Amino acid sequence: MVRAIVCAAALMNVILFRIPVAPGISGAWYEPYGFMVLIPKPLILFLLGHAQAASAFTLLTALSLLLTLAGWKTRPMLWIATSLYLVFIGLAQSSDAMPLSGVLTLHLLFFLCWLPCDEGFSIERKREGIQDDNRPSQAAGWSIFLLRVVVAGSLFQAGVTKLRFLGFSTLDFWQIQYWLLYQALPSGPLALGPALTLLYLPVSFWRMSAALLLCTELFFPAVLFSWHLRRIFPVTAAAILFVNGFSRGNWMPDVLLLLAIFYDWDRVFSPPGSRRGLPAFKRPVA
Repeated sequence: MVRAIVCAAALMNVILFRIPVAPGISGAWYEPYGFMVLIPKPLILFLLGHAQAASAFTLLTALSLLLTLAGWKTRPMLWIATSLYLVFIGLAQSSDAMPLSGVLTLHLLFFLCWLPCDEGFSIERKREGIQDDNRPSQAAGWSIFLLRVVVAGSLFQAGVTKLRFLGFSTLDFWQIQYWLLYQALPSGPLALGPALTLLYLPVSFWRMSAALLLCTELFFPAVLFSWHLRRIFPVTAAAILFVNGFSRGNWMPDVLLLLAIFYDWDRVFSPPGSRRGLPAFKRPVA
């Protein structure tokens, strides 16, 4: 189930965002940075300079993620999907449209390449007649715990970064005003009327929202060690992230979906009473 969630988050990014195309682009106008230096520059320029090539590459990336989600040739297909998604993220982030949260999904895909990822539902297991009793192995359980650590650590780092560079000024209302008016520009996703309506909401509402976001990010790692917190905290965090992300024009749908990995889906789909007595932390479950 976790493999499906991570692939669905990556697929969502591929569907929502596009590779920017600039016909006639040359090497003098583009200089790769970060992990994109690993990709041959002629390939990058070819994809950025031809709309048909960029569309075909996007479709190929989406198809590989969909097959990985379904569990067809899971291990090799996961490596292919991760490699294609790496190039897609690098190209999409060459414009400002792609949020940095897409890199988090890339990290999770990379970890999945090395971890047990073929348990649970998959086309291969159905074709081979393997019966799944919804009880993940101990290796798979700890692997899922590692992926949860990556997500929780990323949210914690986001909170620490806010405090480091902005301090408690991150709670100031002027930042919300700036982002709402920025979205109301002709090129923005929000019309002027709704933006003004949101601006007239009480200042205390936006300050409380920003404070809840900061506390959510700083204390989110606590869900790693408490099964009771995992019941409600991810949903609460998703609601807070959505409200704050919407006001800033970056609601990060992939992160909202990735919060689902903190739920024990094997307990949801198992027959009642089949998981009683299983330690929740000593042996993490999917």
